[in-house]
Amino acid sequence: MVNKNDQVDRIIELTSLALSDTDIQNDEELSALLNRIRNQALDREVFYDYKKEFDRYVVGFTIRNHFQVPKVLLDLLAIIRRPSGWSGL
Repeated sequence: MVNKNDQVDRIIELTSLALSDTDIQNDEELSALLNRIRNQALDREVFYDYKKEFDRYVVGFTIRNHFQVPKVLLDLLAIIRRPSGWSGL
Protein backbone atom coordinates (compact mmCIF):
# COMPACT_ATOMS: atom_id res chain seq x y z
CA MET A 1 0.00 0.00 0.00
CA VAL A 2 1.29 3.44 -0.91
CA ASN A 3 1.51 5.90 1.96
CA LYS A 4 0.04 9.39 1.75
CA ASN A 5 3.40 11.18 1.42
CA ASP A 6 4.47 8.97 -1.49
CA GLN A 7 1.11 9.52 -3.16
CA VAL A 8 1.31 13.30 -2.72
CA ASP A 9 4.89 13.36 -4.04
CA ARG A 10 3.80 11.35 -7.08
CA ILE A 11 0.89 13.75 -7.70
CA ILE A 12 3.25 16.74 -7.54
CA GLU A 13 5.57 15.02 -10.01
CA LEU A 14 2.78 14.06 -12.43
CA THR A 15 0.97 17.40 -12.33
CA SER A 16 4.25 19.21 -13.01
CA LEU A 17 4.91 16.91 -15.94
CA ALA A 18 1.36 17.35 -17.25
CA LEU A 19 1.57 21.13 -17.00
CA SER A 20 4.75 21.09 -19.10
CA ASP A 21 2.83 19.51 -22.02
CA THR A 22 1.90 22.23 -24.54
CA ASP A 23 -1.37 20.54 -25.51
CA ILE A 24 -2.43 20.45 -21.87
CA GLN A 25 -1.25 24.04 -21.36
CA ASN A 26 -3.55 25.11 -24.18
CA ASP A 27 -6.57 23.62 -22.39
CA GLU A 28 -7.38 26.38 -19.90
CA GLU A 29 -9.84 24.44 -17.75
CA LEU A 30 -7.67 21.34 -17.46
CA SER A 31 -4.58 23.43 -16.73
CA ALA A 32 -6.41 25.40 -14.04
CA LEU A 33 -7.61 22.20 -12.37
CA LEU A 34 -4.15 20.63 -12.55
CA ASN A 35 -2.72 23.75 -10.91
CA ARG A 36 -5.30 23.54 -8.10
CA ILE A 37 -4.52 19.86 -7.57
CA ARG A 38 -0.77 20.55 -7.60
CA ASN A 39 -1.09 23.45 -5.15
CA GLN A 40 -3.06 21.31 -2.72
CA ALA A 41 -0.48 18.54 -3.05
CA LEU A 42 2.27 21.07 -2.31
CA ASP A 43 0.35 21.88 0.88
CA ARG A 44 0.46 18.09 1.57
CA GLU A 45 -3.28 17.70 1.13
CA VAL A 46 -5.08 14.93 -0.73
CA PHE A 47 -7.96 16.21 -2.82
CA TYR A 48 -10.49 13.48 -3.43
CA ASP A 49 -13.18 16.01 -4.28
CA TYR A 50 -11.58 16.66 -7.69
CA LYS A 51 -12.09 13.13 -9.07
CA LYS A 52 -15.40 13.75 -10.84
CA GLU A 53 -14.28 17.12 -12.22
CA PHE A 54 -10.89 15.74 -13.31
CA ASP A 55 -12.53 12.81 -15.12
CA ARG A 56 -14.77 15.20 -17.04
CA TYR A 57 -11.89 17.48 -18.09
CA VAL A 58 -9.73 14.56 -19.21
CA VAL A 59 -12.59 13.17 -21.31
CA GLY A 60 -13.12 16.58 -22.94
CA PHE A 61 -9.40 16.98 -23.55
CA THR A 62 -9.22 13.52 -25.10
CA ILE A 63 -12.11 14.22 -27.48
CA ARG A 64 -10.67 17.59 -28.55
CA ASN A 65 -7.28 15.96 -29.17
CA HIS A 66 -8.54 13.24 -31.52
CA PHE A 67 -8.68 10.64 -28.74
CA GLN A 68 -5.00 11.06 -27.95
CA VAL A 69 -4.36 11.27 -24.23
CA PRO A 70 -0.91 11.74 -22.70
CA LYS A 71 0.17 8.90 -20.42
CA VAL A 72 0.66 11.38 -17.59
CA LEU A 73 -3.10 12.06 -17.52
CA LEU A 74 -3.82 8.33 -17.37
CA ASP A 75 -1.36 8.02 -14.49
CA LEU A 76 -3.08 10.89 -12.67
CA LEU A 77 -6.50 9.32 -13.25
CA ALA A 78 -5.26 6.23 -11.44
CA ILE A 79 -4.10 8.26 -8.43
CA ILE A 80 -6.81 10.89 -8.13
CA ARG A 81 -9.71 8.81 -6.94
CA ARG A 82 -12.36 8.86 -4.27
CA PRO A 83 -11.79 6.81 -1.16
CA SER A 84 -13.61 3.47 -1.40
CA GLY A 85 -16.00 4.54 1.36
CA TRP A 86 -17.33 7.28 -0.94
CA SER A 87 -17.95 5.03 -3.93
CA GLY A 88 -21.73 5.17 -3.52
CA LEU A 89 -21.89 8.95 -3.42
